Amino acid sequence: MKLKATLFISATLLVVAVLWQKSGEPLACRDLDFDYSPLSVAELTTVAASCQDDAVARLYYNRAYYADLLETAAGGEFDPRLSSLAHSHRLYMGMIEAFAPRWYPDEKARLAFLNTQYEEMATVAELKLRQYKRLAGQPRSATALH
Repeated sequence: MKLKATLFISATLLVVAVLWQKSGEPLACRDLDFDYSPLSVAELTTVAASCQDDAVARLYYNRAYYADLLETAAGGEFDPRLSSLAHSHRLYMGMIEAFAPRWYPDEKARLAFLNTQYEEMATVAELKLRQYKRLAGQPRSATALH
């Protein structure tokens, strides 16, 4: 198990190192269709910090924040039922990411759309997490059990 974790971390670091070009900006910052899915929250944040284009940096920060928010929910930190919330949000944003190039072929329009979607869905997820956290501490009524 420890060997697998070490190999995964090494492979991930190798991928990130390969992404860096001579300009000091990762390929992910220059290619909007870059597959960011294997990157962790920390790696997404690192990519965001190195992007020169503000809209692209904002997209990677939004992706990192959203992934962190959903990891917290899926981890059951608040309530085990939240894993379904995380899965439904991941599915929705996956579909948005998949269809965005077709809906918005222009990169600037796509960046604006994706940033808006991530920000709106993060707000929705935050509100749902707060609601679950608040409701988790309340006793259930006898009528709710029937």
